[in-house]
Amino acid sequence: MTPVEPGSDNTASDPKAATDNISDAERELYEGRLRYDQSYARHEGLPHTEVTSPPLRAKLLQARLDGRPDPVNVSALIHDGQGRYLLHLRDHEPGVIWESGAFALLGGERTHDDESLEGTLLRELSEDVPDLRLEDFTPYAVEDARHAAENPPGNEPAVVPAVWDGGDRVVLNGVGVHLHLEDDEGRVLLGLRHRDSKYAGDTWHYLAGRCEQESALNCLVREAWEEAGLVIDPADVELAHVVHVVDAPGSLPLMQLVFRARRWEGTPEVREPDKCLTWQWWPPHELPDRLVSYTRTAISSIAEGHAFSQVGW
Repeated sequence: MTPVEPGSDNTASDPKAATDNISDAERELYEGRLRYDQSYARHEGLPHTEVTSPPLRAKLLQARLDGRPDPVNVSALIHDGQGRYLLHLRDHEPGVIWESGAFALLGGERTHDDESLEGTLLRELSEDVPDLRLEDFTPYAVEDARHAAENPPGNEPAVVPAVWDGGDRVVLNGVGVHLHLEDDEGRVLLGLRHRDSKYAGDTWHYLAGRCEQESALNCLVREAWEEAGLVIDPADVELAHVVHVVDAPGSLPLMQLVFRARRWEGTPEVREPDKCLTWQWWPPHELPDRLVSYTRTAISSIAEGHAFSQVGW
């Protein structure tokens, strides 16, 4: 049972009323939070490792209260092996059905009678498509979705999934592409990023970009033209190195793909001055001091013949 929030009709005047039907661990949490709220008008959740009371920590562990919300919805990502996905059209009942009148994945909300999320999915599928038989479900991803009322304008939640915490959660990884060019003297092309850039301002970096709804090679070709006016044929490109990067604790893991182009057309020019101030060829043994760390790692790894490295893990 979830305790009633402090400040609701029955708890502000009678705290005991809110704790009559809950476990000892939940009662201690609630009463401690109530005292904190009354003293400081706010509260803050703590992980187990920061709970200083040994009895409370033991009760939390025994009650399996880890502070994380249980998943309440489950969806099935079903495809036919030919790039087509199975969707259903929601009934058009605005205000009653979420995203009414729109196509969505099959699935639904977990009920108290469902013993597991897989049970929820099987029940929903039996109701919506009774003739469909599926086997070997594999967890794919977890999405943190919140109602708009929980996130008023100017208080948007973080949309970046957390770094893998050692559990079995699926964590999405971003994909970036980078261009490794060497001239006839073996020098590497780097660009000095604008000081106001969102990432690595006033620092040297590869010609790079994030993949949108496109393949990694198409992204590389597009970025080379947009940023430096270089024309590259995908047939002249090879994957030279991969760096698996975590920039900071809790940030999105990034799979940084570094491609080497053997041939290209054009001379590097500044085409996006709000992002890059200049392009310059650098000898691998005389790289600038202000250089993105994983770029330095990639350049040295390529020179040593290594195909993979990782930074920040």
